[in-house]
Amino acid sequence: GGSPSNRASSASPSRMTAYSPAAPALPRMESSMSTRSGTIPLGRRRCISCLAIIAYVFSGLSITLVNKMVVRDSGLHAPALVSSTGALFTAAFTRILVWMGRIQVKPVGGKSWEFAFCRALPVGVLAAGSLCFGNMSYIFLDPGFVQMLKAGTPALLLFVLSVLRVEQIAPSTAILAMLMVLGSTLASLQQPNATAIGLTVQFASQMCEVLQCTAMQVILKNLDFEAWDAGYYLSPAIAACCLLPSLLLEWPHVIAAHKVGLLFQQIPLLIASGAIGMVVSFSSMLVIKFTSSLLAKLLVIARSAALV
Repeated sequence: GGSPSNRASSASPSRMTAYSPAAPALPRMESSMSTRSGTIPLGRRRCISCLAIIAYVFSGLSITLVNKMVVRDSGLHAPALVSSTGALFTAAFTRILVWMGRIQVKPVGGKSWEFAFCRALPVGVLAAGSLCFGNMSYIFLDPGFVQMLKAGTPALLLFVLSVLRVEQIAPSTAILAMLMVLGSTLASLQQPNATAIGLTVQFASQMCEVLQCTAMQVILKNLDFEAWDAGYYLSPAIAACCLLPSLLLEWPHVIAAHKVGLLFQQIPLLIASGAIGMVVSFSSMLVIKFTSSLLAKLLVIARSAALV
């Protein structure tokens, strides 16, 4: 018995309705586009994983070539600006979908400032570092050589995951990762155009990428975030962390070198970079959520081999 309000108030916390941050008065329902791991059948989950892997590999190849054309071939040395396009497109796209009611993102609770500074901002800084240093490396190194150096990233990620106890690593996996590092080292020794500054920049990019992947795995799995949730909350932080150094360091140089016209000439490629970067962002988050960040980095090796 009892009134509906009494029955609703006595419901268990696990069945209470969450609310969308975009429309607090409306209950948050799982959308048809949901990828929450506990709400989809195993067959559909495997299908999403396969599609995400394919999208991640091919979009990664495409964005490498596009960003190399902007940063190196055109002479517009603005890696931070180029890096921000993917995050800007992702942030805008997720907000448009929320506004249209196509998706509903998971609320972060009452501690929004804690989430922003303790989770979103560190991920933004690491992602910005990975993207900016990665695009900067094309100024000093050949794209094919950069991809060979990325073969060592899984070993760095394996070490971090093991030390932080985020994931159990099998001995066979550790041996395979060390062989990858050895191959990457031999490749760098045989590269005649390698420079110390280029190698340093690329190593900084890979370290930021490893720490970002570890943080993303914790957020996506431990907090049960969907790719939409991560894109909605984390992409603005990534975009801000890329745009700030661009405004402080790159724009004065672009203006002083009279390259503003060149910047406008690269708008089609910047739009392409943003659109492809959005695919890279969502597909990588789906791969990490349904598999692991280590598999995502192993896919980078296959992608790098294809590019080389």
